[in-house]
Amino acid sequence: MADNSTTAPVALGPLLATDPRCNAQANTPPIVLGLRPREAAKAIGISARKLWEITNRREIPHVKLGRAIIYPVHELQLWLTDKAKGTRT
Repeated sequence: MADNSTTAPVALGPLLATDPRCNAQANTPPIVLGLRPREAAKAIGISARKLWEITNRREIPHVKLGRAIIYPVHELQLWLTDKAKGTRT
């Protein structure tokens, strides 16, 4: 059996600038792939309560990971752009 103690496990989260797999400079902030509910509400300019309402109606893109709800940043950007154009409900 090979010793994998020097090999870092692959993470699903954002790569940090100090991660050797990341080519970014040391002062580059981590890439944010998803937002928690309060962060998402603030980012799109609505209340946390309104976000909860549209999440429950499945009107906004989100992912459930166990009990956590994550709002993918890219999907939120697309959703907001489409809402501005009037193409998504």
